[in-house]
Amino acid sequence: MSCLRSTALVFCYLLWLGSLPAQSANVTVSDAVYPVEAVTMHGEQKWITTRVLDASTGAPIPGAELLLIDESNHPLRGEMWWQMRQVADADGFVRLRADWRGWVVVRAPGHGTVMDMGHVPTTNIGNQSSGITFLARGLDVPIRLLNWRGEPVPDALIGLCGGCGHTPDLVHGRTDGNGLVVLPDVDPHMGIADLYVEHPELDLGYEGMQWLPGEAPMAFLVSPEVAYRGSVVDADGKPVVGAFVGVPGVHRGPWTRTAPDGSFLLCGANQGGDLFVHIGERELIFECPPVSPHRLVVPPPSGEPVQVVNLPRPAAPVPDDVEMVELRVVDADGDKVERAELRCRGPLPANTEERSHVHDGEGVMALRPGRYEVSASAFGHATTTAQFEVTTARNLFDVRLGRLPSVRVRVVDAPEHVDVQLRTATERRDISDQVLTGAPIGLPAEPFWLVVSGDRRALPRVFAQDPAQALAAGTLRLPWYRPTRIEGQLVDRDGRPAAARLALVPVEQEVSSLPADVELEEVDGNGAFALTSEHTGLAMLVVTPDGDPERRRVLPIVLPPRGDAAFVEVGTVDIDAEPRLRLTDATGAPLTEGKVVFWRTGWSDVSEGFRPVFGVDRDGRFRGPEPRAGDAILVLPPERTDEDAAAPPADAAAEPTIELTVHAPLSGPGPWNVALPTGELRLDVRGTDGKPLACRAFVGAVSTGLTGPTRLRRVPTGSQRVFVAAEGHQSAVIEVVVPERGAVPVDVVLPRR
Repeated sequence: MSCLRSTALVFCYLLWLGSLPAQSANVTVSDAVYPVEAVTMHGEQKWITTRVLDASTGAPIPGAELLLIDESNHPLRGEMWWQMRQVADADGFVRLRADWRGWVVVRAPGHGTVMDMGHVPTTNIGNQSSGITFLARGLDVPIRLLNWRGEPVPDALIGLCGGCGHTPDLVHGRTDGNGLVVLPDVDPHMGIADLYVEHPELDLGYEGMQWLPGEAPMAFLVSPEVAYRGSVVDADGKPVVGAFVGVPGVHRGPWTRTAPDGSFLLCGANQGGDLFVHIGERELIFECPPVSPHRLVVPPPSGEPVQVVNLPRPAAPVPDDVEMVELRVVDADGDKVERAELRCRGPLPANTEERSHVHDGEGVMALRPGRYEVSASAFGHATTTAQFEVTTARNLFDVRLGRLPSVRVRVVDAPEHVDVQLRTATERRDISDQVLTGAPIGLPAEPFWLVVSGDRRALPRVFAQDPAQALAAGTLRLPWYRPTRIEGQLVDRDGRPAAARLALVPVEQEVSSLPADVELEEVDGNGAFALTSEHTGLAMLVVTPDGDPERRRVLPIVLPPRGDAAFVEVGTVDIDAEPRLRLTDATGAPLTEGKVVFWRTGWSDVSEGFRPVFGVDRDGRFRGPEPRAGDAILVLPPERTDEDAAAPPADAAAEPTIELTVHAPLSGPGPWNVALPTGELRLDVRGTDGKPLACRAFVGAVSTGLTGPTRLRRVPTGSQRVFVAAEGHQSAVIEVVVPERGAVPVDVVLPRR
């Protein structure tokens, strides 16, 4: 009885509090700059400023960093730099006075970094989040570095770049003995997410990161490459320390820096190009022969901004008694063969031999008159030996390569865009067209591999081959992966088998709204289902009970990497399970319409205004994936239709009203009930001349623009700090207690700066 009496007293006390008049707000004028638009101008002063909030909780992130970054002409993997830096205050606001056209980075410990070119990377939820940068909680992203055979590569540096290649690595790490590296505090949905690798046996990498929570480590396959080695010295032979050496084929280069002894190791550059050296303001281009190591001697300055240096090339002087002989290497059909090697012996019977690499089907040799024996070889062709006579009248010869013993190759259950390569330890050849048309494939005399790929999220299949066994087979059958099986059992609330319709919706690295016309598969009354899929990674299993589409359930599952026996056991699915999240409007009635954004770290993209969007049923029950602690719900304001905009106001004297987006974090074990807040503010912001000011107000986890007296609804109740900013004026910080009923009037006068 005492318990009931206490409850009644508390209830009466709450009613009494709700009946009290709203407390007046405390308004403080401040010189601090708060964001008005993407860039806030106060006279001639340009301010780069934003408010940094946690995307899950909507709370400010004190100490978050705002970095201004210039692009580098010689970016190095694993290095971070910036030109200007400022940190956020206790309310999450960070500001820099600068006229900036470079990259802007916002980061905080434990959160994923965001960056953009020329302006602050803010999040727009409708038009209510200008001036706010949401940061997602950072995730540990596992990357497994593999060579083209699918073998792990240890001790390689992997960096993650969030801008163009001229910007620094935001995070980096080194692979372990299994080729695995874990990159910390990463938002998988950052706008640009390019991975670069540094290893003396691998190419640059340059691949976009693709990974979602729960998935296997991202497989990062990188092609082989040979590193440049050498040294940079001055004219006296002394080492040049700290010089940048690179091959700027792409923005990232690659680049390296000379050691204290002047030596350098440049990984990831394609062989055969010139080497660029940056020393202070000097830029030198060394025309390099394809030999290593290189000794780059820096000449005295020429007065030109770019100085080209010709390296001495090892070559004997041409005797007077020779002829310049052109040798053309052609295949059995008479077409020129690229990347062939010529070995020329003579004049016979002498055994002097010269070698030449032919890159475009034609080569030139300086030969004395006489008879020669020439041997030509090229990947994918049979080696040919022929003889010819060099005279003063004849200096053009064709060397025709023969056909190799061949087989036919078939890809069983091939993917839609199949790619097939034939590789040896040193060469590779694309044979996709021959495979698709059924043409014979010439085989090398050495062991080789056939590599089949076609799905960017599935590892290529590598088939080791022995030439003799392959020829004996005649036709090589290469099986592609079998589809992944997904099995489970549907039951009703009593545990009995139930019928429903199913669909498997792969997210393909973007959890978006489920399509209304998604193709469904019927499951009969025994409730057992078996689906197949050729996708990997996160997917949504959509379960729709017969006759009631509003009871749809959405179950996230992770599809494993492709294999011949890949399998997912979903288990028992209760199609009548009560949703663990319910939403009510300001009156306490079920929220039956409107857009509800479901936020989960690693699923949602803050740069795209938060996603995915799911619905509620007629009882206000959430019909998306089952929530868990740490998720958040954002209820968007009602959308104004064209008819609403064209309709005349019911009361011409009525003040404008803005419904705010509601940001509701979920904590505890659940189930949860999200009730739209009932608080209201009436803001009237004017200048000292009494005229209304166009301004921006920051309320809770959102912001909104307004001009003149405006009523803000869906304001969180209780103690609030509201910030108001207008260009050319000082700002205001408002301390106010927002009651559950009644609008708090707040009049603000902002002096000019």
